[in-house]
Amino acid sequence: KKLEAVAAMPAMIKVGKNMSIDGPTSIQSGKVMPVVPQRLVKTMRVEVVFPSGRVKDSCCTIAPVEFGMHTLRVVCDGKQSDDFQFLCKTPVYEYASALDTLYDNLFWSWEGNWQAEIENATVQLVLAVEDNLKTFMNGMQSMLKAVGHSKDSSQLLTTLQENMGDALTKHDRTAVGRLHQAIYQFLEVGVMPWPQSFKDSVAEFERKKFKYSNQDRVKEAIRTAHAALGRHLEQATSDIAPKHPNSTYLAKHRTFYARMSNMIQKDEVDLSLMWELRPKPMENIVARMFGNSVSEEGTGRSKIMYLPSLDLK
Repeated sequence: KKLEAVAAMPAMIKVGKNMSIDGPTSIQSGKVMPVVPQRLVKTMRVEVVFPSGRVKDSCCTIAPVEFGMHTLRVVCDGKQSDDFQFLCKTPVYEYASALDTLYDNLFWSWEGNWQAEIENATVQLVLAVEDNLKTFMNGMQSMLKAVGHSKDSSQLLTTLQENMGDALTKHDRTAVGRLHQAIYQFLEVGVMPWPQSFKDSVAEFERKKFKYSNQDRVKEAIRTAHAALGRHLEQATSDIAPKHPNSTYLAKHRTFYARMSNMIQKDEVDLSLMWELRPKPMENIVARMFGNSVSEEGTGRSKIMYLPSLDLK
């Protein structure tokens, strides 16, 4: 019982610059643990396991400087409490996680109300793929091979066609959500001039699907992403701007922030911004070729100054 009482106490956690705590409600940055009974001080220790696997003993204060999940346990009189964990996170993580949630809501918020408008938009998408996109893809094979995306594009096109067929026959939330997700995955393989008829049909499908979706879910996810982007920009400005005042990364994301602010103020959703917010694999290549990367002084390496698309779950 003594051990349980001590383990339930919130430890004093001092986090590093630009980091915050996400974990049990009893653990909050800067809160001090209640006074430990004097009789336990000599026999008690707090054991912290850092994300790297390093273990450190601490009597009362923990100062995590590593990003990731930490494990905290109390050892007293040879006995050990249950482990409880907290996540030490950064504004970059919070923004990436918020984007992940935003696109989940965008893809999967349709409520299953299959309408003639959605069916017509999906049929037009099928026609655009069959009449224009396939011909375009055949003509672009040499370029796609040059950047290593020929096989990926072919597989994604097949998946897109399968998902269009499922949406038209099943009319269920899973099929429509997968189709929307497949469209994004397909268009993200390259930065090329897709046929206008295909782009128009994608935009129309998105508009009709969103019309019958749970828009409140998407708007709430936008507000969360907007707040996270604001914190990330504050950190990125202090880290990047002094050395790289003309950073294209900062300029682009300040524009994103302003457009999201405008959406929130007007209580509407600009679906075109969703395409711009989401990082694309080809940006890796383009960034290195055309100057969106900066040299790391003294290392001989360079790093790309934009947020990578990562599955942080």
